[in-house]
Amino acid sequence: MKKNSIYFCNEKYFNLTLNQCTWLIFFSMLYLGIMISNTILTEKWIALGRYFVFGGAFVSPFLFFLGDIIAEIFGYSIAEKIIWCGFISQTIFAFIVKIFLHTTAPVNWHEAHSFCYVLDPLLRIDISGFVAFVVSSTVNISIITKWKILMRGRFFWLRSIGSSTVAEAVYSAIAILMIGFGTLSFSSMLPVIEITCLIKIIYSLILAYPGAIFVNYLKDRLHIDVYETNPNMNPFLMEK
Repeated sequence: MKKNSIYFCNEKYFNLTLNQCTWLIFFSMLYLGIMISNTILTEKWIALGRYFVFGGAFVSPFLFFLGDIIAEIFGYSIAEKIIWCGFISQTIFAFIVKIFLHTTAPVNWHEAHSFCYVLDPLLRIDISGFVAFVVSSTVNISIITKWKILMRGRFFWLRSIGSSTVAEAVYSAIAILMIGFGTLSFSSMLPVIEITCLIKIIYSLILAYPGAIFVNYLKDRLHIDVYETNPNMNPFLMEK
């Protein structure tokens, strides 16, 4: 079997085969799909006994899990660019939706209110969650990249649990406080943050081992295993 062939430190570019590009494109599209689903489902409140969580709590863990996979296989720099491209694409989507929601509807179409109720907050959620998303996603791929060097590429399942848990706690705290500001009291947001973090930790524990098997399979199949020893980890200063 051909040894995983790509190892690099601080190079800005490296060549990908067609098969590697295909998987990278798939992961990028999947990442964007999960992002948009997470944002839309934030408006769906789900009851858990006498408490509730936003629907996105059951979707956003896949963002961090997928970010782990991309950073592990293709490196920090590509994972960072996917995070930014995903956010920009989602913002464009939110703007388009916002514009068409407020166009004139036929008098015999009675679903305008329902349509607006679900999608009108999309742009507000996208913008208010900007800091939470960028910071937490960068924390996630930073931790798993740094630990990859320290552990010499081993124990992806452990590194994924650790990075995802920290990042998801950061995301939940910032996002819920910003989204709920002005509409929910702090006392009502606190249990939402706690339950959301617990849900995400459970997801991380469940996905970690199957994820490790999948990552090892892809590394062997694609012959790629990127190491970055000193990437630029400032989320607001991407390398060109």
